[in-house]
Amino acid sequence: MNGLAEFERHELRASSAYGFYDDPSRLLRLVRFRVRLGFTVEERTQMQVANARDAGVEKTIPPRPWRRNSNTSAPKTTPPTFAGVGEAGLLTLSSPVLAVPNQPARHHQV
Repeated sequence: MNGLAEFERHELRASSAYGFYDDPSRLLRLVRFRVRLGFTVEERTQMQVANARDAGVEKTIPPRPWRRNSNTSAPKTTPPTFAGVGEAGLLTLSSPVLAVPNQPARHHQV
């Protein structure tokens, strides 16, 4: 597949099978792009996310990408971005006090 076709289908796809292992902050970017662009995550990429999450790679995301993820959000898009990160089960890794209340656990869904 090529990037233009995926863009036309409003679909996000990982470019490498081990991309989330190589750079776990890609999990944050995937959520941010999914929320901002309103795209879906391609099925194989969803499986790669689930495998990476099973391995616990999200626990190795350093503080800088968390700050970058929140700082690059325009004020009007910050709440949906944070909600998307919360729904993906990643927000509590940044700060437990930011957990989305009354949300069922949605592990491995981005």
